[in-house]
Amino acid sequence: MLGIKRIFKSMTNYYDILGIGKSSSEKEIKQAYRDLARKYHPDVNLGDKKSEERFKKVNEAYEVLSDSESKKKYDMYGDNWKHVGNVNQGADFGSWWPFGRTGQGSNPQNWSTDFGDFENLFSSNVGGNRRKRPVSKPIRVEISLKEAYSGTSRQVSMNSAEGVRKIEVKIPAGVDNNSKIKVNPKGMPEVMLSIKVTEDDRFRRDKNDLYTDVDVDFDDLILGREIEVETITRKIALVLPNNSQNKQKFRLSEQGMPIIDGNGERGDLIVVVNAVIPDLMSEKQKQHIISYRGLKTEG
Repeated sequence: MLGIKRIFKSMTNYYDILGIGKSSSEKEIKQAYRDLARKYHPDVNLGDKKSEERFKKVNEAYEVLSDSESKKKYDMYGDNWKHVGNVNQGADFGSWWPFGRTGQGSNPQNWSTDFGDFENLFSSNVGGNRRKRPVSKPIRVEISLKEAYSGTSRQVSMNSAEGVRKIEVKIPAGVDNNSKIKVNPKGMPEVMLSIKVTEDDRFRRDKNDLYTDVDVDFDDLILGREIEVETITRKIALVLPNNSQNKQKFRLSEQGMPIIDGNGERGDLIVVVNAVIPDLMSEKQKQHIISYRGLKTEG
């Protein structure tokens, strides 16, 4: 029996890592985990390898102690808990069993997460057994309006069992401010991206429509003219009819933002024309305006 006890002697005490005792309740385990996750999270301790290592240890300890089955095994067998089967069915010690017995050990899934939204950290059923798993806080990703129009990609940092990893994520065309995108990288926890689209100098966005302002000489509004309008990707022609009004809006169909899951459909571009009054006019030009005023009075 002494030899068996030596085999099961714990090399890393998960209770000490979380700063709790064996009699701690589920609530106390959860609270200790939250406090330490906040303290040692890599985003809070950028570049601090010791904090990063401590964070992984805290995550590992919580993974074991938060699950009733793995906690029972750990309490009975220490660090070798993962080599045993169901506690109620007896141990399966694998090939290291000192008396020649062979078997197949079981290994828990290793995972990590980005902590922040601690109201939603614990959830879900896995394989029919209730298991508390962290749900990561959305990662904020900032893109330009043009990138939102065409779609783009970004590198984001994530926590894994091996430490902080950078992965490339694709952002689809048509996303808007506060759009949420789920990412499921292989071998890592699900991540939610929260999109921020920066303001653009030329365009304003309203859902899938874009608005742009175009300055037009006042006489072109009166007499009508073909003008050039910039869309988000190219220049197109817009014909102004006679007697167009200042601040009048012209809608260019399908020249707005892509509609997500809209089978290629797009919103519209609304062009707002602004009458430009010249700062300086020649005497001859002024005389024409005066003549127009006189004609208007006579009419």
